[in-house]
Amino acid sequence: MKKSYFADEIDLQEEGFNMSANIYPPRSHYKFIMRIGRVFPTTKTQAKHFVHNVQHLDVLNKDDVNRIEELLNKYNIKGKYYYTKSKIWVRMTTGTLSHLLAALKCEYGLVKNPEKFMIDYKNKWKPYNLNKIIF
Repeated sequence: MKKSYFADEIDLQEEGFNMSANIYPPRSHYKFIMRIGRVFPTTKTQAKHFVHNVQHLDVLNKDDVNRIEELLNKYNIKGKYYYTKSKIWVRMTTGTLSHLLAALKCEYGLVKNPEKFMIDYKNKWKPYNLNKIIF
């Protein structure tokens, strides 16, 4: 079992560029690049494609983690990450990916009632106490 860390516990240098959470403008050809985990959704269409195809993000650097945490923190969620073998990058845990998908659904209006959706989502995860994720 790989040890997972919160974003503030990760010891990576900020590099000034994103490794996987890249932003693509609307109407660009992003679907293939998103499929391999190199695009972070920034529009409703991109978020819908990301959520419905259950995409993932590839290796992340500190700038990527900051962008993801910015979105998760809007909904009082903390993500967990684990280091790759080289200790240069990190990856999201499976729980953090599902939290990211829920946050994207609320952020871009892919659910009818975002407030009720997040309350139901958080209540679903509370009994499991997965990795003591703070809501």
